[in-house]
Amino acid sequence: MPVTFTPVENNRIMTFKITDPWQTEELVGHYAAEYQYFNNSKGKIHTIFDLAAMRTVPPTALRARSGPGLDHPNSGYVVLVGGHPLARALAELIERLLRAKRFKFVASYEDGIAFLKQQIIAEDATNSEKAGVGASPAATV
Repeated sequence: MPVTFTPVENNRIMTFKITDPWQTEELVGHYAAEYQYFNNSKGKIHTIFDLAAMRTVPPTALRARSGPGLDHPNSGYVVLVGGHPLARALAELIERLLRAKRFKFVASYEDGIAFLKQQIIAEDATNSEKAGVGASPAATV
């Protein structure tokens, strides 16, 4: 299958692997399942697109800009691994259209996962601090 979708890291990262030959409909076809993860999450979910084995970009690829990893309130970073120069240009265009500054381009899947794990650690620390605010009893005088 040219487009595979796999949640990893306790469903905090949605992974798409795209290989040739692929069609936009194969990617968009996974969005309903992906939306379920985003809708059921209490925190940010990040998306990684592994484009390292992709050599072509379908003419309808811009239609993929409507996925939950891009427009859902719980969407976090979008990481793109390798890929065709046209795919990178398309991703940069989508980032500008969405006025988002959440895209990161990396050389390897491992680099992408490492970056996202750092983001998750930082988010968890921030959420723990927020949960801890006001949790301790006030000192009495």
